[in-house]
Amino acid sequence: KMVWIFWSHYKLAIKSFLSHISKKFLIASGFLSVVLTCIFLFPILKNMSSHLPSREDGVLISYVITWESRALLLGKNIFQVPMYASYKNVLAYSDPFLSTGILNIPFIFFTSNSVLTSNLHLVFGTFIFFIAMMLLCIALFDSFPGALLSALTATFSEYHFHYLVHLHTYLLAGVPLCLLFALLWKRTSSLNALVLAAVSFLYQALNAPMTAFFLFFIFNAKRPCH
Repeated sequence: KMVWIFWSHYKLAIKSFLSHISKKFLIASGFLSVVLTCIFLFPILKNMSSHLPSREDGVLISYVITWESRALLLGKNIFQVPMYASYKNVLAYSDPFLSTGILNIPFIFFTSNSVLTSNLHLVFGTFIFFIAMMLLCIALFDSFPGALLSALTATFSEYHFHYLVHLHTYLLAGVPLCLLFALLWKRTSSLNALVLAAVSFLYQALNAPMTAFFLFFIFNAKRPCH
């Protein structure tokens, strides 16, 4: 029921915004994003179930995300990761990976391969981040070519790929989505947009708090520092 309510809010908030955008342009941009994602992530796509971007942190993050998904289903303490025993509640003072852990639940019903599920998040996360950046830049610039260039630069830049080995900080779609919905709320006073801005912020904060700090800095950019 909660998922259905969220989806209803999403459709209401974004429907009017997308009504004036060329569908052909969005489809072409999405296709370009898929092609570029396949090109840049080809080594991973070729070894989806056996290779990770990192042999150190990548393995740890993959394990923790999968364990969290199962802990949520079994009602266990999500902060108490078995590999860290006898230390208690380690994830309470670390990056919690909670958003990815929740989104990972459907995947573990189809496969027990944590490497595969991590790589699926990586690939889909790249594509969704591009789409989110496209929508935000269209709202800001009202220029399709400018939005496309900005989204391509943000998604496939060296700065973004620098975080490829740390999945929780690489998945940044919540940042442009939060800004987009906050902008829609500012322009339309739509409660639906405000709710979705808050959900997008929580997605980032519960995954990796550092990425949510980006939004604090952006929202307070025009305020004088004391």
